[in-house]
Amino acid sequence: MAAALTAAPTIADAASCGKACRERVKQREFVKRHGGCTSMRCVYRVRAKRIARETRRLTPYRCSFGRSAIPCAIVMCESRGSWTALNPSGAAGRYQLMQLHGRPWPANTPARRLAHHRIAHRLWAGGRGARHWTQCLR
Repeated sequence: MAAALTAAPTIADAASCGKACRERVKQREFVKRHGGCTSMRCVYRVRAKRIARETRRLTPYRCSFGRSAIPCAIVMCESRGSWTALNPSGAAGRYQLMQLHGRPWPANTPARRLAHHRIAHRLWAGGRGARHWTQCLR
């Protein structure tokens, strides 16, 4: 005789089942939330791959110091390609972003560098936003 099929318990059901059941529910929710990963090591690896993929998408310019969201000549003029470059006017980072652009400073992790690339990519807008870097375009 076939066993009756029952739905797997959910978070709502977890309160009414035992400790082992609650642990299975937590694990299942973790795996669902983190794209199929069953450990934090896997989660970090998946995040790193996602960050690398999006960085490649946002940075079409290949420069001697790495990939860039705006032309290499402008980055060299602004910061020499350094993520730690500071300007007395308040601009900072590889793209010399001002606070009003939503600058996520410092850019010391891949995720924060990705945020800088996103902002620069949005400002550059395929060359239509060149006015944001007028000093280096003269």
